[in-house]
Amino acid sequence: MSDKEISVDNPELPPTSQPQHQWKLGEAINLIIGAGIFIAPGNIWRLARSPGHALIFWIVGGLIKLYSFFAWRLSEKGQSDSNSFPRNAVYGFAFDYKLFKFLFGFATVNIIIPGAIIANSFIASKYLLYAIQGEDGQEFSNYGKDFGVAYFDKEFVAIRFLAVAILGIITAYHMFTIRNKYVNYSICLNQILVVFKVVSLLAFAFIGIFKANDSAFIPTIKNNWRQMFNSTIFNNYTSSAEHFGSYGNAMLQVLYSYEGWNHLSYSSEELEITGVYRKYSVLARVCFSFVLYILVNIAFILLVDPKLVADPQNANESIAIDYGIRLYGEFGRKYMSYLIAISSFSSMDSMVLL
Repeated sequence: MSDKEISVDNPELPPTSQPQHQWKLGEAINLIIGAGIFIAPGNIWRLARSPGHALIFWIVGGLIKLYSFFAWRLSEKGQSDSNSFPRNAVYGFAFDYKLFKFLFGFATVNIIIPGAIIANSFIASKYLLYAIQGEDGQEFSNYGKDFGVAYFDKEFVAIRFLAVAILGIITAYHMFTIRNKYVNYSICLNQILVVFKVVSLLAFAFIGIFKANDSAFIPTIKNNWRQMFNSTIFNNYTSSAEHFGSYGNAMLQVLYSYEGWNHLSYSSEELEITGVYRKYSVLARVCFSFVLYILVNIAFILLVDPKLVADPQNANESIAIDYGIRLYGEFGRKYMSYLIAISSFSSMDSMVLL
């Protein structure tokens, strides 16, 4: 890439190749499927006040993201011609003014991505300790009983130090691979992590759904499915403003869980790729992640006790942990804890690779 100044309206993009981006398919999925698929469903249940309404929020949020994708595709098509590919078609459609372009880039680079990296590093360290230590590894285990006891105790400090260590390890090995031109090794590790995560999620989701034929689970599944739209909130007396606000909060959390794909749509490198791959790659990733989110949420609805999720005393626990315990007891708890940590780690890895 030349050293000449790059204009905002017509940015000069680095050369890339289709095979390189095919390698990064897992990296793209990692941006969408991080810790949110394990943590957010429980919060959405509590905010939506029932598992059924929470599932509707996930479906609507996914459809909104799909609509955004098709709007992006139509904008690109409308500004393209048969002789040239507009490098700035997407940016020009979404942001007609340079200030908006700057604000979008500034917020993404300095706020959204760093915030997501920090959140995922915290979750990775928290559930790694939880898998090793059990309930003693849960932050705020005494929170609500002895206010303030959890702050600056052994677990509190350990989680923070481990989060910083995880982030440091990811940054260090990416610096090493880039400096020594071993980038393909870091990409390969990223692919291994995403394959493990996706296969595990699909396996757990289908196992939960297939439990509908297990006599030991049939009563629970039938009851949960019939009662999925019944309120699970402990105090049903809330004002209209509080009710509306909780729905708005739920939708924001759903959209943020799906948020990672936006980095794909506005990926400057991918705008240079022509042909079938660029045409369908983002759509395939969004659709795959959307289906996976829905399958996992249906599995949670079938097996997890809604009252347990709605209990404020259990709010610090991940619904995925309850799901793992329901399936395989202590082994399920440990496996889900490690899976959450690995998922958060791989998501951080992809964000650092951006």
